[in-house]
Amino acid sequence: MVSNNIYLLVSAFMRQFFTLIILLSFYQLSFGQTDMPKELTPQALQKIKIEVDKASIKYKETISNDDITKEQIEFSVDTFKMEQIEAKSMEIDYSTAGMINDMSEKADAI
Repeated sequence: MVSNNIYLLVSAFMRQFFTLIILLSFYQLSFGQTDMPKELTPQALQKIKIEVDKASIKYKETISNDDITKEQIEFSVDTFKMEQIEAKSMEIDYSTAGMINDMSEKADAI
């Protein structure tokens, strides 16, 4: 009879203990995803484009020293701009919808 009471007491304690552990885990997981993708605002996109334009001037100076034609330089700089705008945009909004919008912005980047 005593062992049955001890069993019931221990099982009730274990149930409460595991419930507490599960609830604490959910609490920790709820704060684990606070850095969600943010919407790319027109102001943020404009700031990115300004940064990329500055970087593209330096990039153009770097590749101008090579023995390539003017068309190749222009193509390389345009490609650099598109890739940089896409990369910086995805740092802010890396959701699927954000990536689709980034792809459409690539065409407008030049």
